Amino acid sequence: TGGVAQNIKANQLILDEPEVNSLFVPPGPGDESISIGAAFLASYKISNSELFPKSISNGYFFPNSELITKDKLLRIVPDTWEIKKVNKKDVALLLSKGQIVARFSSDKVEFGARALGGRSIIADPRNPRVIHRINKLIKMRDFWMPFAPSILESRKKDYLVFKKDVDASYMSIGFRTKLIAVKDIPAGIHPFDHTARPQVVKQSENPEYFELIKEFEKITGVGAVMNTSFNIHGDAIVLTPEDAIDTLKRSGLDYLYIDDYLVKKN
Repeated sequence: TGGVAQNIKANQLILDEPEVNSLFVPPGPGDESISIGAAFLASYKISNSELFPKSISNGYFFPNSELITKDKLLRIVPDTWEIKKVNKKDVALLLSKGQIVARFSSDKVEFGARALGGRSIIADPRNPRVIHRINKLIKMRDFWMPFAPSILESRKKDYLVFKKDVDASYMSIGFRTKLIAVKDIPAGIHPFDHTARPQVVKQSENPEYFELIKEFEKITGVGAVMNTSFNIHGDAIVLTPEDAIDTLKRSGLDYLYIDDYLVKKN
């Protein structure tokens, strides 16, 4: 609770200043970005002029790769597992029925420690019980560590308390939530103080993930999913299809949604 609460307090102190109109925290605002700051400092010293980075358009910094084919999956997936082509509605229906699904996207690789839908484990945010299932069978970590919601941009003000213009695309800013969030997304907010560190999903940044959540909204009326990083606690977030299959083998996960295919363990 302390981490998100302190984050929220710091945000409010900044936004309470009358001259501050907006707040932006980029993806990966921790140690992984030190080298970026060092490069700008070196450039400033060498050129003796101020250089300002261009605004980023999303949090997916790695180069795009080719979409996964069924032939590729057949080479790396155990023979006893099922592979079938699916659409986003199929996966949204699985989520609405209480299934937990790992999502792997070939062309959306997140920068930093936060999973932004490209390497995520997602579930129905209405059901707090999925937290315990994920912690016991997949994350293998302490029960009190909260997860986060991925919220459609059109629904952000339904669920989150905004004081000023804040870009909440990268799970780097904490928010207080509204009463409807306690009803709709309890699995994605902290059970003690109902705070959240959300990812607001924009169609322009990640259209595939956006459309998946949109299909879930059509089925349930809830414009969000619960999101946590696709890894076993202590491991790095998966990077390759082989990593994804290995994590599926070693965890209690049953489903992997990888590009256009659904892989199911038997």
